[in-house]
Amino acid sequence: MTPRYAIYLTPGIGGGDPVAIELRDLVDRWLGRSLLTETVEQQSLLDWPRAEIDRITTEPRRYGFHATLKAPFHLRDEYSAADLEQATRRLAARCDPIHIPSLRLKNIAGFLALVPGKELPDLHELANECVTELDTFRAPLTEPERARRTLSALSTRQLEYLERYGYPYVLEEFTPHFTLTNKLPATRLPVVESGLQALLGRLTDVEMRVDHLSLVEEPAPGAPFRIHSLHPLKGTQ
Repeated sequence: MTPRYAIYLTPGIGGGDPVAIELRDLVDRWLGRSLLTETVEQQSLLDWPRAEIDRITTEPRRYGFHATLKAPFHLRDEYSAADLEQATRRLAARCDPIHIPSLRLKNIAGFLALVPGKELPDLHELANECVTELDTFRAPLTEPERARRTLSALSTRQLEYLERYGYPYVLEEFTPHFTLTNKLPATRLPVVESGLQALLGRLTDVEMRVDHLSLVEEPAPGAPFRIHSLHPLKGTQ
C-alpha cells in the first residue's frame, strides 16, 4: 500500500513558543509517543498505572499531538510527495502564524480533546485553504475508505464534502481539536476528564503561538504517523 499524507497543526514543533513546547511535552508524555522522536519515556501520570493510560490513548497515540487541517489521503498517481511538500511550503509561506489564546477540555462524542477557548477565524481560514488548495493532490476515495464512514450519521452537506474533499468535517463543518483519548465509556469520562484537567493545569489558560504546518506521513496502514516536513507560517510576520 502507498503512504497516506495529512496536514497537521502541531503546537511546539518547529517554533520556539515556550507554552506550546511545554504543552506538547506534557501531552507527548500522556500519549507515550512524540511526532518528533517517535517514542517517549513511558511514564505513569496522575498516579495512574501506565497500562491504564495506554488503554485509553491507543488512537491518539498513533496520530500524535495535533489538530488535523487536511485529513489523511493517498496521492494521485501523477504526484509525488515532493510535489505535495512544495505546495504545502508555498501555502504556509503566505499564511500567518496562529495565536490560540486559551484551550478547554471538551467531550466530543465520547472522546476528550482540547479545543480553542473561542472561535479563531484565522485558524478556520488556514484549514479551509489546506483543504481546498491541496485537494488536487488527493486520490479519490476508494470504496473500502468510503465504507468505513457511517454514512447514515452524516448530514447532506457532510456527505457532499466527503465526496468532494474525501472528508466530511471540513469548511463550515470543521471543528479544530487536539484529541487526547479514545472514545470512553460514559462511566469513565468524568474520572478521565477530571484527571486531565489537573494534569494540564495552567497550560490551557495561557496564549500560545503555532507557527508551522506539519506535513505528516502514514507509511503503511495502521502505522504511526510521522513528520515528513515542516513549513513555517510566515505571512506578514
